[in-house]
Amino acid sequence: MKRVFAAILFTTWALSASAQTVSYEAVRVADLIITDSAWKPVGEMFSLVIDQASRDPKLKAKNNADIVLVEELRRSLNRENFAKAMAQALTDNFSVDELKEIERFLRSPVGQKWASLSEKLTSDPKFFQPMIDQACDAAAKRLSGKKFSAAECKAENGNP
Repeated sequence: MKRVFAAILFTTWALSASAQTVSYEAVRVADLIITDSAWKPVGEMFSLVIDQASRDPKLKAKNNADIVLVEELRRSLNRENFAKAMAQALTDNFSVDELKEIERFLRSPVGQKWASLSEKLTSDPKFFQPMIDQACDAAAKRLSGKKFSAAECKAENGNP
């Protein structure tokens, strides 16, 4: 869990550290990509990670700065800031012409169909279930002899 939390922090820092002028085209593409329905599972994942981190007894035992940081992360990791980070990443990695091409694709019937499928997949627990099952099986194998059941792990994480 610490690694996921650290990855979110590093990604946020790296995207903001590379800040340069964000192109208008990148903002338009980011707005097409980060729709409310596309943001929902990402926002929920951020919330889960932050909630898990805030329950860490080590955090509560540490100084107030860590608690304040968690509160500020909760405020900062939002759709608007995510779209800004996406626009910055797009600006850093694509030319204006490439961004126009991406926008044309996203506005096309095939692009809209792709976006719809992407949103459905990321919001459908069935999409993630094979990965969760694999993690439960691997954890059970690593923890053999200890009180850990792959079946219980799977059941707790959405697989009946």
